[in-house]
Amino acid sequence: MLLHDKLKSFDIVLASASPRRRELLADCDLDFVLAEKFECEECYPADLEAEKVAEYLSQLKSNAYPHALGEKDILLTADTVVILGDKILGKPHSEAEAVEMISSLSGATHKVVTGVTLRTAQRRVSFSAESLVTFRLLEDEEIAYYVERYRPLDK
Repeated sequence: MLLHDKLKSFDIVLASASPRRRELLADCDLDFVLAEKFECEECYPADLEAEKVAEYLSQLKSNAYPHALGEKDILLTADTVVILGDKILGKPHSEAEAVEMISSLSGATHKVVTGVTLRTAQRRVSFSAESLVTFRLLEDEEIAYYVERYRPLDK
């Protein structure tokens, strides 16, 4: 049985502002509703292993969801972090910071870890997936073009 068929009787609630997560669920042909925006302070213990931060944050978001879940609801929360060496790179706050960040990734391999929490009224399951991404050495003009054209301040 296909995942799509298994989930037909459930209401998936996506608690994420990420257009990429919406696109991913839509591409899986899964019906879902977007959760109303809610507050969640996304901070983690300083001594938490970098590879565990995304899953921790997905659980934090799930716990912060302010509404009770119905019998057929599945709440989906997620977080993604980029790790270069042992340092988590946050979202850039300016174009200059984006250029600096992409320059640090140029010619290097970094980790992208996505943590996911699925929660129903009865149960919670969390997991993470890690990918290694290698950038070839990028020219300064390529980085500038990317930052200007694709405005990566939310990534």
